[in-house]
Order: sequence, then structure tokens, then C-alpha cells
Amino acid sequence: MIRIATWNLESVRPLGADRKAAFYDAIEKRDADVWILTETWVATSLEPLSNYVMAAQSLSAEDLASSPERCWVSIWVRNTIAHTPVEIHAQQDRMAAVHIKIPKHPAIVVVGTVLPWLSDKLWLGADGFCSAVAVQSAEWTRIHAQHDDCTFLVAGDFNQSLPGVSRYGSKDGEIMLSAALRHRDLFCLTPGLDTLTGRPRIDHICISRRGLQSPYLPNVSEWAVPFINGKPITDHVGIAAEIPTLPVSA
Repeated sequence: MIRIATWNLESVRPLGADRKAAFYDAIEKRDADVWILTETWVATSLEPLSNYVMAAQSLSAEDLASSPERCWVSIWVRNTIAHTPVEIHAQQDRMAAVHIKIPKHPAIVVVGTVLPWLSDKLWLGADGFCSAVAVQSAEWTRIHAQHDDCTFLVAGDFNQSLPGVSRYGSKDGEIMLSAALRHRDLFCLTPGLDTLTGRPRIDHICISRRGLQSPYLPNVSEWAVPFINGKPITDHVGIAAEIPTLPVSA
């Protein structure tokens, strides 16, 4: 089993010592093997723990030019896990990817992403969101084709709820994202509501169906956002999934 976690850290807010310590403590308690951190900081500003290494990171972003210490996506991997970064060709400022090797089990490719929000000036409104999904999902297809023997995951801040709940994002965005996941044979493990807040989930973990060969769906868990001086350290609940590592067929 490998535990994958994703968390939006709301990096638009200053990272003081107390807030940084609270992030470290929460990350340590989750004990994930892979972290997809979104709306985060570059490696020199947030190193989760000594037993992780930064495996991949999105490139400089036009909309973060005034805050060069920030980036949209960082992927951290436990330092005992063999891994190599995967090159991103499209939306390099909003995606990062890593190839993970597990002895005697299929490898895993993890793509971390941030999709646009409705007021995103670079991808404005529902039309902008749908355009970004088209670009990113084509990149998911390209990467998956290069690693077709791997379990494939896409995780991060999708800024879009998925069916069955009061909506965050847009109806067109929901339709476009759902279709993109189906077309790429990706199953969303995180539809519906956050169990802790009752709000629609917009942070998701999606897995290729070849990674669902167990008779049970992977266990998904959340954790409460820590508070410092009465204020939450981020505006997003974190989410984790326990992915079975299935033996390679003889």
C-alpha cells in the first residue's frame, strides 16, 4: 500500500514560523508516502520533513511573478522511494509529475495539478476552465501513453466539484472534467462532500482503473485544518488515499 496525499497550503498568506510548524506537524501525522502540495512555496521555503525529498515542481508562473517564492505545485516523496521527475510539456506552471518505482509492484506515475478557478484571469470563467481541462487532459494522455505499464494518478486542486453535490465551479466545468476523466480511464476517488466541512470537494485524487484491481475502493481520509491563534492555517481540507500496490503478474 502507498499513501498519496494532497493539500492546498494557501501560499498567498505569509508563512510565519508558527504556521510553518503547524504544517510540518500535520504532514508528519499523516505519514503519507507522496505529497502533492498545491498553492505552495518553492523548496527553500517549505521543506516538509527530513525524510522527504522534493521530487518535482511546477515552473515559474506568470501570475506568481510578484511572488517568486511561491509555486502552484510541488510533489514530495518519502526519501526511501525510488523516483524520477517526469517532463511536463503543457501548462508547466500548473503541473508537475513524478515516476515512482516500487519493488515487485507496478510503477506509479503521479501528476500534480492546479486547474483554474472561475475568476482566474489567465483562464477566466467556465470557458477558461474547460479550455484548461482540454490542455491538461491531453498532457495526461501523452504522459500516460509513455508509461502505459504504470498505475496513473492525477491529484491536486481541481477547483471543481464533481457530480451529486451542491456545485463549486460550474456545470460546464463539471461536465468537461467528468468527460476528460472518463476518456482517460481515470476514476475519481473523491466525489461529493468533505466529511469534515460539508462543502463540495474540489481537491481530488483520480486513479487509472488498472490501479483498482482490488475488490475494494482505496480508503480515502481527511484531516481537520489546524488553527493558529484562532485562525486556520489554510482554507483547504487535506485529503489522502491508500492505494494498494498489487504484485506484478508473472
